[in-house]
Amino acid sequence: MALSYEHKFPVLPVLGVVAALAGLTFLRPRRKETTHPYPPGPSSLPIIGSALQIDFNAPHLTYTDWANKYGEIVYSRILGDDVILVNTERAVRALAEGQRSAIYASRPPFPIIKRFGVDFHTATTPYGSEWRAHRAILQQALRASSVQKYQDLFMNKSYSLALLLLDGVAPEELGKSLKTFAASTALVVTYGYHAEQGDVVVNAAQDLATSVTGRLSPEKAALIQKVPFLEYIPGFMIRTSHCRKLAADVTDIPFDFLNKELEQGTEKPSAMVDVLSGREDSKRQGSDLTLKNAAATLHLAATENNAATLQIFILAMFLFGDKQRKAQEEIDRIVGPDRLPTYEDRASLPYIEALICESLRWHPSVPMGVPRYLTEDDVFEGHYMPKGSIVKFNAWAMSRACEDPETFNPERHLLPNGEISPNSRLASGFMYGNFGFGRRACPGRVYADNLLWAAVVQMLATVTISRPKGADGKEIDYSPKWEGGLTAHPKPFPCVVSCRSPTREALLRKAVSREQDNH
Repeated sequence: MALSYEHKFPVLPVLGVVAALAGLTFLRPRRKETTHPYPPGPSSLPIIGSALQIDFNAPHLTYTDWANKYGEIVYSRILGDDVILVNTERAVRALAEGQRSAIYASRPPFPIIKRFGVDFHTATTPYGSEWRAHRAILQQALRASSVQKYQDLFMNKSYSLALLLLDGVAPEELGKSLKTFAASTALVVTYGYHAEQGDVVVNAAQDLATSVTGRLSPEKAALIQKVPFLEYIPGFMIRTSHCRKLAADVTDIPFDFLNKELEQGTEKPSAMVDVLSGREDSKRQGSDLTLKNAAATLHLAATENNAATLQIFILAMFLFGDKQRKAQEEIDRIVGPDRLPTYEDRASLPYIEALICESLRWHPSVPMGVPRYLTEDDVFEGHYMPKGSIVKFNAWAMSRACEDPETFNPERHLLPNGEISPNSRLASGFMYGNFGFGRRACPGRVYADNLLWAAVVQMLATVTISRPKGADGKEIDYSPKWEGGLTAHPKPFPCVVSCRSPTREALLRKAVSREQDNH
């Protein structure tokens, strides 16, 4: 199935400006001479390097073409930067998880991140003491035993999401509805903050995720960064100013809420309350900037990544109805018609597990991951990797390293007897790079695994997602279109959501009503 991405970013005019400003100091010197060869890679022009060869709206497609041509490690020079592409799981694990992992654990210096107001985010924090402090907070907040406490919340939120889809969501509103689901869930987990309809923090998290990770790729950020006066173009200034306001709302409002609750002794169970409960009384007040930033990272990351993954899953069900029917048949066989699935059913639903795994493989929501920064010179398998290189772990290429990769096929993760394969990516924790690698691996993997399973199983149990029918009574043909920045997600598509049975609809409405009564 061909992939089609939006093309709105004015790459050529900006590259022309970069070339015209060739003498500026932001252009780094030519690559240094070494006794080891650089990895193979594409041809390079003066000043702009290989930038003209890149599709800036879907760079992962260009990079994977390079991987197919040059191999598992590719070197390129792009806009004055050394860029290393790592295209196989084997090579990624050797670099990110082996003895040399520390020198691959930092982040590139992207000043534009500060202009957008998201330099608080753990994912953008350089490797060092501040990052370690963030990491310790997030690991404590998101360990498996902590996440398990929120399974009832995940199920209740998933009931509401399924009912929302059943009652009707316009195609152009689906992405926003999924972000609302993910953001409102994350706010409860992080702060005990229960958001009402139209809540300012939920809206800010949605808008910030869309404006930054949903539209601004590292490639676009690097391009804008090379032309400093772009900051003063009115449209760009308005956008960065707006994002800084959103970032302030995302970080300040729920944290101030938590502090007020702590002062009054009315705090609700949450991840941050758990973290603070382990501190000395004098430090229980959540005034720590590090804690504040780590907390904001938790709920913002949980918003964009989980919403994007669910949107990709819904698209897959829209396109591959036979796989949806097979999953629904498994639920009907194991759960029966008179109740909704629970986590206790999970071990008996291997096809659902395989379906989620295949959604993560078929179109990873973060196709190139978050770039790393090489802090020392390195030599890997005879190839020189210069200090200061931007290193990209190509999750998209890794997801294509299988038979017939463009086909959505959950069966690839199952044994002949129908059980989930012990080597499946979901079972092994790899998940096709969706949650990173090594020291910078996302600590929210268990959280996402639990939330995604709840949302997927309740949708499959209660609704059917299908394509509309044409005048001939047959389902229309549809080729998905994609857009994105750091994260990728499908453009609106005309899905039809229908109820699977009156009994299931009644069960769903009863579950949602019961939860509303409890609040």
